[in-house]
Amino acid sequence: MNSNVASTRWQGDVSPYGISWQKMMVWWFIVNDALLFAGFLASYGVNRLASDTWPDQSSVFSMNFITLMTFVLITSSATMATSVAAARKNDSKTAVRFLVLTIAGSAAFLGMQAFEWSTFIGDGARLDRNP
Repeated sequence: MNSNVASTRWQGDVSPYGISWQKMMVWWFIVNDALLFAGFLASYGVNRLASDTWPDQSSVFSMNFITLMTFVLITSSATMATSVAAARKNDSKTAVRFLVLTIAGSAAFLGMQAFEWSTFIGDGARLDRNP
C-alpha cells in the first residue's frame, strides 16, 4: 500500500482497522481483562508454590454456594442477552420482562457476594493478614 492510499484512508472518521471505535475499545477491554487475570493466576501459582502449607478448599469455601452464585451470574447474562434481542425486535414487553429478571439476578448475585465477603471479614480476613 503506498503512502498516498494510506493517507487518504485515515481521515479521522474512519478506523484504520476497518472497525468502529466502540468495537476496538471492547477488544482492548477483553485483552486487558485477560492479561489482568493471567497476572492474578500467575501470582496465585507463585504464592501457592512458595507456601509450606495451604488450607483445604472445603474448609474455606462452600462449593455449593459458589456453584449457586455462578449459576445466578450466568443466568443473569442469558436474561440480559434475551432482553437485548427482544429490544432489537421492538418487543418492549419481553425486553422489560427479561430486564427485570436480569436486575433481580444481579441483585441476588450482589447479595451473595456481600454475604460471602462479610463471612470472610468476620473470620478475620484483612488486607494485611489472612487467617
